[in-house]
Formats: sequence, structure tokens, C-alpha cells
Amino acid sequence: MGELIEGKIINYEVTGDFNFIFVITKNTITRDGERIFTGQPHRRPIKPDADVSSESKEIRDIASAVWSEDLKQAYATFRADQIAHPFGR
Repeated sequence: MGELIEGKIINYEVTGDFNFIFVITKNTITRDGERIFTGQPHRRPIKPDADVSSESKEIRDIASAVWSEDLKQAYATFRADQIAHPFGR
């Protein structure tokens, strides 16, 4: 049968001025149906300028709920200012 690696969302949080979504996942490796390894939780950010079309429906729904067009535009303006002035003004 071989080995199978499965990643599962175990939690998420929305935080910060721009409502970053942090997705916490844990990978499990099974061999012939028996769990042989469970990894440590992994936390990854999803920012308002991200393409979430390949994310799970749960994460897409959260993004739709917490990222208004105004917030996305404010984040884009913030990022443009950071790029234009990397060491502040």
C-alpha cells in the first residue's frame, strides 16, 4: 500500500490590523493504514493580498468574512508604502 502523508488543519486564528489568517496544520504519515509519524504543528500566514482559491473551503470562507475590499486596499497601500520607504520616513 505504501506511505501516505496527510495534512490536517487543526486550528486557525485571525489577528493583526489587516486580519492575517494563520492556519495551523499537522502532518501525519501512515504506512499500510498504521500511523508511523505525527509532526509538530506548523503555522503559516495568509495575507489579504493572497490568492486563496486553492485553500480549503473553510479558509476561503474565513477570508471572505474578514477581508473587505476596503481592508484589502488598505493593506495594498500599506505594502506599497513599505516598499517605497523600507526604512521608514
